[in-house]
Amino acid sequence: MDTRTKRRWQLGCLAFLTLLLVLCIYPQYQNNASATLLLPENSDQPNLRLPKGEIITGWEKEDTLYFFLPSYVSLDRLSLGRGLKWADTCDNTLRYDITRTVLLRPNGGVAEISKKICFKHSSNVYTIFMDLKGNTLDAITKDGFIETEITVFSPDGNTNCHAASGLVKGRGNSTWELDKKPYYLKLSEKAGLCGLDPGKNWILLANAYEATKLSNKLLYDFSKAAGLHYSVDSEWADLYINGEYRGNYLVCEKIEVRSQVVDIANLEKENEKVYQSCEPFVEEYQRGFLTDQSPSNITGGYLLEKDTTIADSPCGFITDGDKCFVIKSPNNASLEEVSYIRSCFQNVEDLMREQDERLLQHIDADSFARRYLIEEIALNSDAFITSCFYYKERNNDKIYAGPVWDYDAVLGESNTIDYEELGNVWLNYDETTVLSMGDYRSTIAVLNWEADFQSIPAYMDVVKQAYKDMQPQLEDLLYHRIDAAAAHVKQAVALDSFRWNYAESHAGHYTSFDNNIRYMKFYLAKRMNFLNRKFGMEELVYEDTADTLHEITCKAENGKIKFSVMEGTLLHTDDLPEYDTEKYAGWIYEWDRTPVSEYLPVYEDMTLLLDPLPETE
Repeated sequence: MDTRTKRRWQLGCLAFLTLLLVLCIYPQYQNNASATLLLPENSDQPNLRLPKGEIITGWEKEDTLYFFLPSYVSLDRLSLGRGLKWADTCDNTLRYDITRTVLLRPNGGVAEISKKICFKHSSNVYTIFMDLKGNTLDAITKDGFIETEITVFSPDGNTNCHAASGLVKGRGNSTWELDKKPYYLKLSEKAGLCGLDPGKNWILLANAYEATKLSNKLLYDFSKAAGLHYSVDSEWADLYINGEYRGNYLVCEKIEVRSQVVDIANLEKENEKVYQSCEPFVEEYQRGFLTDQSPSNITGGYLLEKDTTIADSPCGFITDGDKCFVIKSPNNASLEEVSYIRSCFQNVEDLMREQDERLLQHIDADSFARRYLIEEIALNSDAFITSCFYYKERNNDKIYAGPVWDYDAVLGESNTIDYEELGNVWLNYDETTVLSMGDYRSTIAVLNWEADFQSIPAYMDVVKQAYKDMQPQLEDLLYHRIDAAAAHVKQAVALDSFRWNYAESHAGHYTSFDNNIRYMKFYLAKRMNFLNRKFGMEELVYEDTADTLHEITCKAENGKIKFSVMEGTLLHTDDLPEYDTEKYAGWIYEWDRTPVSEYLPVYEDMTLLLDPLPETE
């Protein structure tokens, strides 16, 4: 090799190593580079430009402007833009959870305005930026879609997904009425949001009733591990809309007929191919479409949801027992198809009433049993009312239960309270059962088939065996999965709980994340023992308390009364100070204003108040 060739070879190696070094270091440098605090024109509220160029706005609380930084941003420096300077020091080191004061000079003026700012940092979760393309947040409603562009970053800062063309609308029933709202996202092209399988339709659950933000994901994952087919995949993400932090969300696949979700025959697409004419029809007990023809095989697939009405859906039916089923797919079902699938469900209802064991020829007993057990373990206050899905495959006589959905008010977190009679029955882990939903909700609204199913010995044998099969997954959930999930999402939930008032939505029973996790595990163990007794199995011994005293402060009429109890103590109202029953309804927790319950263990200091009776005219 001559000198010139050798020199070229050395320069080539040096260039290659330099390029390799840049490729390895630049992403890390970019994530750790300085962010810049900017003062927009005609504004006295600074924004924050992140290293990748995203702009996030602050949220003001008690005269302090808070910036919620995504997981992927790892900063140690903060630059100040034009018109800004620190009031105390020139140190640009970025510190989290420490309030500093910045001086502003709006529009380059002379007068300075002081503004307190504080930075908080998420961890471990994906980040979704949603740009509404000129619309404000208030433009998102349940009535129709508006345009959006989304960018998703993984926790390590890589771009997971960018969708320039998408649509977003609101969703949910009671959850839509809360300040932190859930959303339905529809993309123009399939994309794998947050590492999930590619799809066009996505649900962003706000989990506003959950203090831990774990229940939905844990139970979706558990249902899959427990053998229930087509269970939903999901992942946590922090959501920013137009740069505004909206909290931690659970990104979920939309339950629909397609591969990798509910993978059954797509009758809806087949209908689209054969229909020449299609007009809606509405009858008292069924609705759908009048068509000129139907596919040659209409035995499947069908995806249905138990609901309280069919009036808001294009396709559905009501059984003779007044149970409402919405046909989610095909949502263009012909009269022939609606009549067919209604006859399948009506046959199940008739056989159930007759306590006929031939019922098991028309349902997949194993999936029904496993779905019941998941509802019972979670003590779901919405069980068999809404969000209760079924499907039927082509050329298969059986109806299957699943996928499971909607577990944001379970494991003792439900805020369904009847102050006059029942109290919060969903806290009663030792006695309440989803088999008695009709005692707690409108009988017409509840699909109370399961209790009648369990009167059939052959079906009950399937339920018992399914519960035995679930034991390894239940123990893994109790002793490992909850703790692992809690550690993963704890910091993200800390930001969410700071941004939103959990007490207003009765999310959680304790002020600390760790204690709400402890209660979740305590409650799960109690529910496992409820079923262990039901099936004659040995009870689980579960302990999670320490030799610690906690102070209980009762704010009575004549002053404060304080006493101490051991950790894990269950407070009984009879043991609390007496009060004037003509003036007060009873003792309530100061934190969320719910009645004191003998089913809530004491894990932290608590303050109790007297709840005044309504004034009478």
